This record gives sequence, C-alpha cells and structure tokens, in this order.
Amino acid sequence: RRNRKLRAETFDLSKSPHKLHVADCYVDAPERYSSFFDVVVCDPPYGIDAHKKDTFDASQHEYDDSEVAFARVEKELPAVIRAITKPDAHIYLFCDIRRFERLFVAFEIGGFTVWGKPLIWDKGNTGSYGNIEFGPRACYDAILYARRGNKKTVLVKRDVINFTQPTNLPHPAGKPPEVFEDLLSRSCLPGDKVADLFCGSG
Repeated sequence: RRNRKLRAETFDLSKSPHKLHVADCYVDAPERYSSFFDVVVCDPPYGIDAHKKDTFDASQHEYDDSEVAFARVEKELPAVIRAITKPDAHIYLFCDIRRFERLFVAFEIGGFTVWGKPLIWDKGNTGSYGNIEFGPRACYDAILYARRGNKKTVLVKRDVINFTQPTNLPHPAGKPPEVFEDLLSRSCLPGDKVADLFCGSG
C-alpha cells in the first residue's frame, strides 16, 4: 500500500502518453517493443463469426472473426506476447469460453503459467442473441489470465467482474474502461507499461 501511494505521488502522467499504432501486431509489436511491457491486456478475434451481421445485437463487427483469424491468434500470439513482455509479466486475454481450453494449451506451450480457470466478465444485459428460439442470450466473456516468470499480483480480487457493457460505443466489441481498470489494478503499479494489441477503435 505504501509502495503504491509513493509511486502514485511521484509518477508524472504527462511523461507516459498512450500511443496508438495502426499495424499488424504479429509483425510490428516484437520489432518495436522487445521485453518492454509489464502487462498485456487484449481482446483478439474469438473465431466465432461475430462479423456476420445476423449473429449479434450490436452493430456489425467489421474485423475478421473467422476460425482462420483465431487460428493465427492461437498459433502466433503467445510468441508475440513473450517477445514484448518483461521476464516477469501478466497477461489478460478476452476470449469466448469455447476457446479457453485451446488458448490455455497454446500459452502453456508458449512458456506461460496459465491460471486454471477463466476470469468471467458479466456484461449485464448486453451480448449475442445466438438463436433465441432455443437458448439463452450470451452475456459474459471469459478472460484468460497468465503470467510470465514470477510476477506477483498487487491486489487480489474476485474472478467474476461485473460491469455493464454500453451499447452506444463506436466499436461493437468495445469494453467499458472500468473492466480494464479492474484488471490492471490486480497487476500494475503506477509507472508500469501496458500493451493492448487489439485495441479496436482505440
């Protein structure tokens, strides 16, 4: 608590601007940011065809959310994140619950220690309809949490996060800032460096 307070009092936010890069994260990130970040929080394609207009209640997802796009996430993202993170780092990766096991295996093979169960983000009454004649509405996302090395948590919280997803965001997969704040509060101290490799509308 004292360490966090001291860092907050002495850290100059004006010297740490956010930087948005329009680039292919698989190629660009490792070249720009070798062993640079303390935490990665990102929301890559799930491979559930969210780009098909009739599947979801929000505006159309314009990015490729095909199985091919997810296969690239599964195959290449662990190595990218390993390249850009410090030897001790945390990773939070939003995913569809049906993809959690595949990502778990990919990141374990990639040299990370993956938490055994997903964190759950309860989005409130927002989400995909699927086929409402035969089943419930999907109103949560899973989050894979993993660590590299021996980075310890700075705050212990529940594994269920409750923040309503707004429906008026410019990007249909946008997340409320409170979700990111909650995740980062578990792993970051003032001055730590954070990357979002799939930041959508920014």
